Amino acid sequence: MKSKKYSRARWKVTFSAKSLPMGETVINAWVYNSDKQEFIKLNDEVKVRVENGL
Repeated sequence: MKSKKYSRARWKVTFSAKSLPMGETVINAWVYNSDKQEFIKLNDEVKVRVENGL
């Protein structure tokens, strides 16, 4: 997705930390191109860390 029209596009997701393992996890996202019937991985990734807060 090298088109300039997507340069400011963003994505957002909300989920429970309980669905992730303890420690660091890398989250990636894909977009589906229905014309070519393929998924395209988005360039950015997000690193999150789940720690025991006790």
